[in-house]
Amino acid sequence: MVVLAVLAAAVLAWTIPPWFHPQLPSSSSGGAIPWEGAPFVLTTHRPIEGQSPFTLRRVGDVPGAQVVGAWITRNDGQSRAMDQAWLYAQLRQPAPSDPAEVMAAWQDPHRRRPAPSDAAEVMAAWRAAGAPLDGNELPRRLAGGDRLWVLWQITDCDAGAAAAGGGGTPGAGPQLLGGPLRLTLGQPGPLMMSPFGYGADWLRESGSCPA
Repeated sequence: MVVLAVLAAAVLAWTIPPWFHPQLPSSSSGGAIPWEGAPFVLTTHRPIEGQSPFTLRRVGDVPGAQVVGAWITRNDGQSRAMDQAWLYAQLRQPAPSDPAEVMAAWQDPHRRRPAPSDAAEVMAAWRAAGAPLDGNELPRRLAGGDRLWVLWQITDCDAGAAAAGGGGTPGAGPQLLGGPLRLTLGQPGPLMMSPFGYGADWLRESGSCPA
């Protein structure tokens, strides 16, 4: 009887979305920003308004890239801080404080700092530039209007491009926890959450493909 009850609950969880069966929809806004001259890319994913909330436990690696870390911000202020700090961290100091000037400086290769040697250096520079990383890391609740950030280290652009263009799974593989049964569910992530969502040529142009 216990086994039958568990099976019935599992079937119910899969057949009554979204309360029992949380989903990370592919319909959303997002993008990707490289660390110019280094094999690191920051992707952002914002679920549509009205998205049923769930707890995102982790984001999995994809062919050609490994996850360094993932965070969820709750409001526009924190989201702007994450975005601006990513650009600010790449600049030689002192860097401009005006957001418009930061973007212009980031586009000038002479104003960028030397490329970081590893992921730890990237994280330290990003945090020092004001990114609100602490307290926003996974596992964390994700709902419509929140923003998911994933920092990737690119390991093989050819492998990533092949998976994205050859019928592979270019999206990430988040593990989801949701519903009153507190089931842990695996689901491939949306394409734009992957650093190869726009292909690999732009990564090569930004110097983000390792030699």
